[in-house]
Amino acid sequence: MFPLFESIRIKNGTVFLIEFHQKRMDKTFDKFYKKQNPWDLKQIFSQIEIPHFGLYKMKFNYSEKKYKIQFSKYILRKIERLKCYEINNFIYPFKFTDRKMIEYFHSKKLDCHDILMIKNGYLTDTSYCNIIFFDGSGWFTPEKPLLKGVQREKLLESKAITKTKIKLNEINDFKKFKLVNAMIDFEDYLPQNVSNIMF
Repeated sequence: MFPLFESIRIKNGTVFLIEFHQKRMDKTFDKFYKKQNPWDLKQIFSQIEIPHFGLYKMKFNYSEKKYKIQFSKYILRKIERLKCYEINNFIYPFKFTDRKMIEYFHSKKLDCHDILMIKNGYLTDTSYCNIIFFDGSGWFTPEKPLLKGVQREKLLESKAITKTKIKLNEINDFKKFKLVNAMIDFEDYLPQNVSNIMF
């Protein structure tokens, strides 16, 4: 019923990155439904009650004509070890609720916490996060992620990170990595060594 969704971070009553979620939804509607997005997140938030204490995920499930809201407490889970996995020509251009293929890829993580999806030799994302790398002087993210995450877009806009093509065999050109998404802020975790990425 709801083919698309957004996961929105709410901490102690504050809603994060709403403008970036709105922008992604607007682009999705234009390309997926070929029409203007009728859902205005700021207006919707003004009409609902949100949790005021703790960290929550608001899942905004939506279709062309309906939407549904779900709140759930969110616990940050540390992800340290990644397993590289080639996904060939798989695409995930919109934030679809159907994640069967990504879940299948995730099942290949072996004794690691998550997979790092490789597409035709180039790095993309993990199953839930965009990845950013530190080379000793600056932070970089794959130029063509599987999905352009809102946290990634914010970091690019603020010039905190730079996008670049990163081949699988170039991982060791970097020293550290971090994972970010709508629920995981840049400051939530310390960087991990790239030696924690398994080939």
